[in-house]
Amino acid sequence: MLAKIYTKNPTLRQHIDGGLELTFPVDDNSSFAVRQLWSKLKNNEKTLQVSIDFEKRHRTLSQNDLLWGLLTEYARILNGGRKSPEITSETLYLKAINDYGKDTLISVKEGAESALKRVYKRVFVIDKFQLNGEMWLKCRCVIGSSNYATKEMSDLIDGILDEMSKNGISSDQILYLRREYEK
Repeated sequence: MLAKIYTKNPTLRQHIDGGLELTFPVDDNSSFAVRQLWSKLKNNEKTLQVSIDFEKRHRTLSQNDLLWGLLTEYARILNGGRKSPEITSETLYLKAINDYGKDTLISVKEGAESALKRVYKRVFVIDKFQLNGEMWLKCRCVIGSSNYATKEMSDLIDGILDEMSKNGISSDQILYLRREYEK
């Protein structure tokens, strides 16, 4: 990628010869990137490959605070007030992202799964197969919530709230957190 440019409201024009021209007004914050890109492209005669994607809104800090508030209260209730808790908010988090979070399937050569564990929150080997005389692993890689968009984070929080409700867990703190979340 040469540049990340933010824009809205593109226009499409058709020339007399049938060719199309797509133009984008550039956001003020992208003007430096556009000038840099233009200086590299203006004398280039190669064909360009352009990728366009909609901006994803990253999860908010309030969503993150809510997630950890719910998990902390959930762990406190499940532990029944014990001083040496058996269940922590971290163990509940790992279960929640496994059950309600985002994941991806990746195949790697046997032995490379340790590299996946440095990138993904959890890695599960779900299959082994041989390819060209080498052993490969198909892995389910669970993505940590710090990489979620707002919608993905909402789905994770909804899953935790649903699980708590199914288990009959309710407290003033959870009701307060739920009301804050629903605002």
